[in-house]
Formats: sequence, structure tokens, C-alpha cells
Amino acid sequence: MKSIYIISLALVFALLSCNNPNETKKLKLEKKQAKRPLTITPSKTIPISLNDSTTEMLLRKGRALTTKMQITFKSELLKAIQRGDMADAIGFCNEKAMMISDSASYAEQAVIRRLALKNRNPENRMNEQETRIYKDFVLSWISKTPMKPRIQLSADHHPVYYAPITMQPLCLNCHGSLEKDINPNVAAKIKELYPNDKAVDFKQVDMRGMWAITFSEYYIN
Repeated sequence: MKSIYIISLALVFALLSCNNPNETKKLKLEKKQAKRPLTITPSKTIPISLNDSTTEMLLRKGRALTTKMQITFKSELLKAIQRGDMADAIGFCNEKAMMISDSASYAEQAVIRRLALKNRNPENRMNEQETRIYKDFVLSWISKTPMKPRIQLSADHHPVYYAPITMQPLCLNCHGSLEKDINPNVAAKIKELYPNDKAVDFKQVDMRGMWAITFSEYYIN
């Protein structure tokens, strides 16, 4: 059963990158993290036109970043579970997930986020434009048409990579039904750490949310 929980939580929270063992850098990052929403100011901004070739380049970068985030966060999450149990791993996510995400964002010169209408962390809520894009993904999902990642222009003319996040069967262990799927100890820990949690009562085939990666170093003409 514990192995199921390990795989489950790795899938549910899959994201992020950059494990930073240096305590001094860690403290600096935590101080930066307190400033929300996160902004990245690159040393050099590259002007581009959003044509077929640049769009494909940004899609490749977006796919690579989300894959890297998933692998790195899974590794850190498994270490947390090995030190305790699934409830402890939720505590790890509460304390470290945003810090790891911010670390990856600074390293990659891109603001990396996971967004959801039914969010667990309030920092993952969507604005109006993001909600419209997410609804487009949902409509594609309902109609069983491919939900392809896309590049959209932000209000300040930076390209943003969007890609859907869907539920997997084992994700139900912390995002499923409170009555049927989530262990009471885990549910209690979620309630303790996220008193306004909305990210429950999903079914295994539901849309969970979406990635949003803002490429701050590029400026669209």
C-alpha cells in the first residue's frame, strides 16, 4: 500500500526542478519567494516574432521544462516520503514545492507555474485569460479531441506555454473523494495545511489543471 502512495503522490504533484543544498542560496530564494506573483527580470531580452518556427521552438522548450520539473520534483518527493509517510510528503509539498518552482524559474529565466480552478495552493489560481485558455482545454477534453499545448501572448508581450494536466487513477489518493479515496490521516493533513483547499472530489479521468510557463527572456514584437 505504501508503494501505491509513493507512486500516487509522485504523479499527483509531478512538477518542478533544481534541488539546492546550499543553505545561503536557499535563504535568499525563500526571501525572493515571498514576493508574489513571481517576476523574472532577465539580463537580456530577446525580441522575436511569433511565427511557425519560433512557436515550435517555444513549444519544445515548454515540453522540456515540464518534463524536467516532473522528474526533479518526483525525486525530491520520494526522498520526503522515505523519511516519513504520505502525510509527511504533503507537508514537504507545502513547505518546499513553491521554493523549488521558484528556483527553477530563476535558473531557466521563465516563470513556471501550475494553475487550477480547483486549487490547493491559492498561488495556483487562474486569472481571466488563463481561465479562458483552460476552458478551451476542457472543451477539447469533453469532445475527445487532442489537447495540444499552445503558445499565447501575455499582457506584457511575453510568450506563455500552456499545457493541460489531467488526472491519473492513482492521483485519487489526495485529489479524489474525501469519503472514498483519500486516507483520513492524509485528509486531516491537507485540511491543516490548506484550510481553503478546493482540489478534491476529482474523478480519475478529470481535467486537473494546466501548466503555464512565461518565457520572460523573449519579447514578442
